[in-house]
Amino acid sequence: MRDSPGVLHVRLIAPIKARLRRIQGREGWDEKTTRRYIEARDHAAAEYMERFHWAKWDDPELYHLIINTELCGLEEASRIIVDAVKHLEAVPTW
Repeated sequence: MRDSPGVLHVRLIAPIKARLRRIQGREGWDEKTTRRYIEARDHAAAEYMERFHWAKWDDPELYHLIINTELCGLEEASRIIVDAVKHLEAVPTW
C-alpha cells in the first residue's frame, strides 16, 4: 500500500481534546455526542484498513507523512500536503 507509485499516503492526527474542540466548534454538538462520533469514525477507519488492506490503520510505516493538526492547524497541514504532492510529482520513483 505505502509503495503504490504516484500515491502520497498521509495520516492526520490530533489528541482527543483537540479533536473534540474542533468538531464541537464546527457541529455544535455536546461532548458525549462528539466523542461517540470520533470513536465511530476511528473504528470505521480501522475496520476499512483491516478489511481491504490487511493493515493496522495506526501503523506509522504505512504513511509517507503523519501530521499532528493540533500543532500546525488544518490550513498549515494542507500546505504541507500540497508541498509533499508537488515533491511526489517531481520524483517519479517515489
